[in-house]
Amino acid sequence: MKSYTRNNRKVRNGSARRGVLTIELIVAMILLGTVAAVLPVTLNAVYKQRQQERFERYSQLELAILITRLQINETEPLLSDWFQERYPDAIVDISTGQTTDDLKLIPTTVSIRRKRSDSQLLQQQTLTTWIERQEGDE
Repeated sequence: MKSYTRNNRKVRNGSARRGVLTIELIVAMILLGTVAAVLPVTLNAVYKQRQQERFERYSQLELAILITRLQINETEPLLSDWFQERYPDAIVDISTGQTTDDLKLIPTTVSIRRKRSDSQLLQQQTLTTWIERQEGDE
């Protein structure tokens, strides 16, 4: 191997860089392996969070529709066909509270709940409103 001097130092041509290149490759492979291990877990968590947020948004819209149907005296409002196709495991609960004689409003709570896909925990959205009592409801 040829050597030459630079600034009164003896320098070999390329032999000092050979080991550095191998170390750089190993470090790069370790970094890529770490990213490859973490990325799918992160993307899966983001996907599940977006699913939950989407259910919350759609169920809030569906609750507003159900409340409107209750206010126009529909006896048993059901979930829309579109919502039932998207969330077949969704369940609607409608409950009415007690009212006093001097009030003409009935507190009504409507809930949509379903099991989350990743666990047995419930995901639930609730909306409460006061519906005017009809003359025949007394």
